[in-house]
Amino acid sequence: MAGVFHFRGCSFPCLFFLPSKIFYGHVKKVPFINIGYKNWKNAIVTGKGILQPERSASHKDAYVRWEDFKKNVSQDTSIMKDLTKAHIREVNENRHYIKTIAQVLLLTAKTKIAQREHRCNSDDVNHGNVREILYLIAEKDSVVRKKISGPKNATYLHPSIQNGLQSIMADLVREDIAQSIKGSPFSIIADETKDLSKTEQLSVVVRFFHNQMVHERFLKFYRADSLDAESLTGYICHVLTSLGIDKNDCVRQGYDGASVMSGRLNGVQARIKKEVPCALYIHCMSHRLNLVIVDTVKNVQAANKFFVKLEKLYVFCSTSVVHSVFTNVQQEMSNKPVIQLKQLSDTRWTCQHSACNAVLKTLDPLLETLKILAEGNHTERAVEAKSIH
Repeated sequence: MAGVFHFRGCSFPCLFFLPSKIFYGHVKKVPFINIGYKNWKNAIVTGKGILQPERSASHKDAYVRWEDFKKNVSQDTSIMKDLTKAHIREVNENRHYIKTIAQVLLLTAKTKIAQREHRCNSDDVNHGNVREILYLIAEKDSVVRKKISGPKNATYLHPSIQNGLQSIMADLVREDIAQSIKGSPFSIIADETKDLSKTEQLSVVVRFFHNQMVHERFLKFYRADSLDAESLTGYICHVLTSLGIDKNDCVRQGYDGASVMSGRLNGVQARIKKEVPCALYIHCMSHRLNLVIVDTVKNVQAANKFFVKLEKLYVFCSTSVVHSVFTNVQQEMSNKPVIQLKQLSDTRWTCQHSACNAVLKTLDPLLETLKILAEGNHTERAVEAKSIH
């Protein structure tokens, strides 16, 4: 060990080491071994100087130990490598555990099952699909069992951690898709829709030829704060650029028939075509089929009357008073969650299916609501309720 000795404003180095010989009740004082040294003026004076290190028993003992160590340790092994064996083992265990969690998350995503419930407490019988699958794996895997039963801040099962791992896996999938597209012509398919929070999301899909096969891959949902043609064009280009996909390789665009998407002058397809002349626009075949179905149903008199009445029922039940009565009746007649009626749409036939399904599930509460309103004091509402009933 080293220190500094201060004397009359001057500093002198002072060296000392741990005691090498302990006697009964006292320690033998040897300069540079267990005490420091400051008498540098007489350092080389015989009888007053320091004991030469190479003559001391401590130095000889340390030298013998060092030679023995070199014999027992191979040339390509260091002390640091010996000390990190436990660390390497722990790293491998952590990687195995995180990989297992990722595989479970991938399983839930592929099978389209929920990862967890709204609340998963330690007292709950069901802790959510991800945790329950990991508990099952832990019965056969000692590493997983060790990590799950370890510190609570190192289980990596918090919802935010699960979402983060899924986001990383999604980025890897997108990178693989982008790598497959590079240098090959591709098509863009995009459409906007609302999620459960009523936020507009732009879905972007690419269709390309790779390994002698045609592939159609979803890239991502992009939050659409604006739904004008200029903004939607920017969102699509940003998705492609962020993945390293060259938009100049685009040879086709596929959207619905909305003017903001298909407009010949200022629509999304026209704006992209100005930048990429080879990107030809083709009206989405699924949307065209949807329009064919809607027009066909309208020409069937019985079906047309049914959907007209269904739409009228939705509009009537959307008013605040009727909606409140309809909700209260559902709660009184059943303990199940309240179901809302769905609006019809000419651009998405699935909306008609959802509307019919909602009416079937709430038929009894719906008839009771119309009966209550038909017998009410509000004349106009009562007449309308009778006509629908």
